Amino acid sequence: ARGAQSLLNWKTIRTRLVNILIPYLIWSITVFLLDIAQKNYLSPQEYIIRLLTGKASPVYWYIPVICQLYLISPIIVKFGKSRWKLLLALTAILQILMVIYNYLNTFWINRFDMNWFFGSHIFYFAFGCVYALKGNDIKAWLVNKRWLWLCCWVVMAVATVLEGEILTRLSGIDFRGGVLSFGAAFYSLTFLLWYLSFENLKFPNHKLLDLLNKRLMGIYLIHPI
Repeated sequence: ARGAQSLLNWKTIRTRLVNILIPYLIWSITVFLLDIAQKNYLSPQEYIIRLLTGKASPVYWYIPVICQLYLISPIIVKFGKSRWKLLLALTAILQILMVIYNYLNTFWINRFDMNWFFGSHIFYFAFGCVYALKGNDIKAWLVNKRWLWLCCWVVMAVATVLEGEILTRLSGIDFRGGVLSFGAAFYSLTFLLWYLSFENLKFPNHKLLDLLNKRLMGIYLIHPI
């Protein structure tokens, strides 16, 4: 997003998608084959749906999200450059609606979870693009409230745990660790605001962390096996 608009072209997006989808398909098919070996059979249609929605394994849901966000990234960046406040407002509304749907789906609808849909996580992506494009415009505002963000983050960390426990007991579904809740959303947002408000914040052994980051996706895809 920081680069020229011409750098965000379909060739770049296609390359990144291929790098994501090839290992995703390999390990998803591996999961399917292991299920078949245990005589857990599904219809061809169900296998396709699981691939498209990241349900080969419960932890693969984020791969379709990343792919969808890559596909819409040119639109996000375009609006982020010209009408970034409207972009943040619209994406926030969409994500709030998806969280509400998740609550309704848990307690009343109980049909189809939407954690694989980009709208469930769109605000984080839009905010990241806007910060990359307009960081100088909002940096001072963030820095002036850095301790507020830290306090909010601590409060939301406790609130998220409590919300997960309460929703788990009320619904009978394990909500702990879930990402589609208001607690998790505000926890994530306050952490991002706090982190970005500290200009020179560095983690120890950051070079080692950078090295691990390059291999985390492969480790994550393999670990359900």
